[in-house]
Amino acid sequence: MPRPAPSGPALRKPIRLRYWLIALAVLAGIWFTAKPEPKKFEARIEQATLQAEDCNIRQARAELDALRKDKAGDAQLERLRSSIDAAASACERKRARAAKAKAAPKRDTPAAPVKPAAPAPEREAGQSARNLIAEAERDIAQGNYKAASDKLETCIAMVEGSSECAAYKKYADRQLREKQRCVAAGRDWTSDRCM
Repeated sequence: MPRPAPSGPALRKPIRLRYWLIALAVLAGIWFTAKPEPKKFEARIEQATLQAEDCNIRQARAELDALRKDKAGDAQLERLRSSIDAAASACERKRARAAKAKAAPKRDTPAAPVKPAAPAPEREAGQSARNLIAEAERDIAQGNYKAASDKLETCIAMVEGSSECAAYKKYADRQLREKQRCVAAGRDWTSDRCM
C-alpha cells in the first residue's frame, strides 16, 4: 500500500556542518584582512608626534587626517590630536617669545653700572631651573609625567634654550605617551614599564 503524501510544503534537508565551517572560515578570513592593524599605525603616530614637537604642525595635522581616512583607532587618533594641540600651543608661545625679542627696541643709552652686591639674573634663573628639574625628576619617579612636563615647560621659558630642561621634557612627554598607550591597551603601568 502506498504511503500518503505529506500535506504542506516539502521539508528541506538541513545544512551540513562542513558548510557552516566553510562559511565561518570565509567570514574570519574577510574580517582578518579587512580589520586595520593598530600596530601598523603606531610608527606613523610617533612620527606625526615628533613633527608636532618640532613645530611642523601642518604636516602633523595632515598625517592625522590621513590616519583618520585609513581608519586608525579612535584612541590612537585622540592621543595624536591631543599631542598636536599641546605642541601647537607650545610652538605658539615660542613664536610669541621670539617675536617680542625681535620687536624689542634697542636703546643707545649707556648701561647703568652693575652693583656687585646684586646676584646675577642668570645665576638666579639657573638655580630656579635646577630646582624645577629636581622637582620634575621627583614627579617622573612617582609616575606623574604631566606635572613633570609642565614644570619643565616653565624651566624652558625661564632659561631660554636650556637643553637640559628640553631633554628632560622630551623624556617626560615620551613616558606620558607610553603610559597612555599602555593604559589604552588595557595593560598596567608600573615602575615606568607597561606590564
